[in-house]
Amino acid sequence: SRRGGVTLTELLGAMVIIGLRAGRAGTVVRKRSEEARIATTKSQRKTVERAVTQYEIHCQDPPSQSEGLQALVTKPSGEQAERWKGEYLDVVPKDGWSRDFVYRSPGRHSKAFDLFSLGKDGKEGTDDDINNWERITE
Repeated sequence: SRRGGVTLTELLGAMVIIGLRAGRAGTVVRKRSEEARIATTKSQRKTVERAVTQYEIHCQDPPSQSEGLQALVTKPSGEQAERWKGEYLDVVPKDGWSRDFVYRSPGRHSKAFDLFSLGKDGKEGTDDDINNWERITE
């Protein structure tokens, strides 16, 4: 007669099934997490871009390279200080990977300024960069 219970084979089979499902769920969570970081970065970049544009309207030029994005938060010195109507942002946001956006003025592309995130890999010029000169995926 057989006792009621679970055999080692049944237990291992159940563990394999649970492991496979957990692995699949982990993949889905990581994918969704990455999608959220990208969406956050695009949104934050647009917020910063709008603030730079407002600054440019008031001060007749975007913040200089030396002033950087901090000019959106803190009143700059010199000629721009007279026209400055900020604060344009309470704080300069970071991208979805908690890194600073890269700002260049004048821009190397078709705008007066370049604004971009280095993306997940943290390297410039790779496919995961999120910038203000390519609008294909927005």
